[in-house]
Amino acid sequence: MNTRDEAYLHARVSVMMGRLLTGTQIADMLDRPVTEQDDLNASSSVHELLTPWSASPPYVLEQRIVSSVLDDCQILARPLTGTERDFLIHWVLRLELSNLKAILRGKLAGRPINDIRADLLNAGSFTTLPLEQLLRTEDFSELLRQLDATPYADIARQARAAFESEHDLFAVDATVDRRYFNGLLSRAMNIGHVQGKLFNELVASIIDRVNLVWLLRYRFVYQLPPAQAFYLLVPSHSLLNTERLSALVKLESFEEVLAALPLPLRAQLAGLPDIFSVTQRLERRTYEAAHRVLRHAPHALSRAFAYLVMREFDLRKVRIIAKSRQLKLDPEVVRYTLGIALIPGFAH
Repeated sequence: MNTRDEAYLHARVSVMMGRLLTGTQIADMLDRPVTEQDDLNASSSVHELLTPWSASPPYVLEQRIVSSVLDDCQILARPLTGTERDFLIHWVLRLELSNLKAILRGKLAGRPINDIRADLLNAGSFTTLPLEQLLRTEDFSELLRQLDATPYADIARQARAAFESEHDLFAVDATVDRRYFNGLLSRAMNIGHVQGKLFNELVASIIDRVNLVWLLRYRFVYQLPPAQAFYLLVPSHSLLNTERLSALVKLESFEEVLAALPLPLRAQLAGLPDIFSVTQRLERRTYEAAHRVLRHAPHALSRAFAYLVMREFDLRKVRIIAKSRQLKLDPEVVRYTLGIALIPGFAH
């Protein structure tokens, strides 16, 4: 980016920071009626998401959240070119991948086309998948081959190989996720030497979180053997590098894995009882890393990425609150699900 574009992006991020939520605001959204939250939610652009949803299908809320993230990304990507733009766009294409996975699951389950279509989200200008063509393709392997002409060609080749060897949706799903995060990491490495230490720490926290949560699920929920679980992880040079992951995946219990983690992860996760708690704590770690980038990173792309990471965390909590109201769930149960005690206060 030239100096003018860098200044523009810094300014846009600084303005959009006003949409990020503090822990107090999130707690207030849970505790206060929607009618009392006009002022609270106006700057955060979340008020419409908290409107009662009893008369709306569930996908309406999900679509508005996805559209909000994509709209933000479109604004932030405007001055970017080359590898910087490629990285930021790849981050949000994860949302479009949910459509691909919905089609793959629906096809394998033999669901009617219209039922699958009803589950798909509109990715707007970020749409790269030939959705109608994929929906009308009956043969599963042919469906994956049709992805060769899309940005997901590499993902599709790996998924096709997984399906042809195992004929199992789990293997395909896990392979799609793995290849996506491989792509994110490789793109981050292309720009990391310019973006600097804080940016690299944020990306590393995301990859470490993904790898550790997957490792725990694959080994102790799905009961996969060590070799298969290790194959499905993302090769990394971060704190949980490939050598450490290879050792961790061979351990025989959840507790052994946590005890064998390197510092500071071992201290941060010590005594946690389950995978859900580990996930919450690792998400806090990523949120804090994004907060540091947003406040202190010198490069505008790093700050734009950090904003998107934090905004998605916020909107996910808004989604939980909105659905909890519709279902009339116990507020204490929702607090636990939100991990409110784990959310660092963000001061604008």
